[in-house]
Amino acid sequence: MRSTDEVKGYEIHATDQKIGHIDGFILNDEDWSLPYIIVDTRNWLPSGYKVLISHKCIEAVNWAGGSIVVNVSAKNIKESPPFDL
Repeated sequence: MRSTDEVKGYEIHATDQKIGHIDGFILNDEDWSLPYIIVDTRNWLPSGYKVLISHKCIEAVNWAGGSIVVNVSAKNIKESPPFDL
């Protein structure tokens, strides 16, 4: 088990390239699950914005390297609607 503070900032790698880093999490307060990660794309996209990626898309976590691989293409992430809190 890890603290969300510990993984905040981890790089996110899509199926074809690095697309950003973890900026936060969406918490389901009914069952305390984390159904979505908030990904900041500003270091990848010129217009950089935040997107949501389902926890179900996580393929692998590299704890030592501070990165997460998701099974979503960069194109799909780029076409995702921006998340604005």
